[in-house]
Amino acid sequence: MAQVILLKDVPQLGQKGAIKEVKDGYFRNFLMPRRLAELATPARTSSLRADEAQRKDKKDKFEKESRDELSRIGERALVFKVKTTPKGSLYRAFSEKEILEKLETEGFKTIKESWIKLEKPLKKTGEYEILIQAPFGPEARLKIEIK
Repeated sequence: MAQVILLKDVPQLGQKGAIKEVKDGYFRNFLMPRRLAELATPARTSSLRADEAQRKDKKDKFEKESRDELSRIGERALVFKVKTTPKGSLYRAFSEKEILEKLETEGFKTIKESWIKLEKPLKKTGEYEILIQAPFGPEARLKIEIK
């Protein structure tokens, strides 16, 4: 049996970075030629563990900053001033992208476009409340005014 480190996700074996024990022939004839795995040497294993710890620290820091920003979002309202048709409709709809750009100019750097949950693009003037939900749990409600 050989201990290997997976370099890519391998179905029914494991995900990238996992240390697995496989039969020698499977490693030699399948995993190694396709560059899906390499032998788990002590140096490579310790390097992998250090990389994992660094990634985890970076992820934790990002999540903390995101939680802080999401808690501050509820205190603000974004105001968009735009030209409208005589009937009060907008010439173009507001989507997640425009909302994200406005948030970035207001100082919110960690929020991603995929976190903004719009049921449909905003096409009329008025006040809206939009859900912003991070994939790791927290959520906030953002007030938007279109004038």
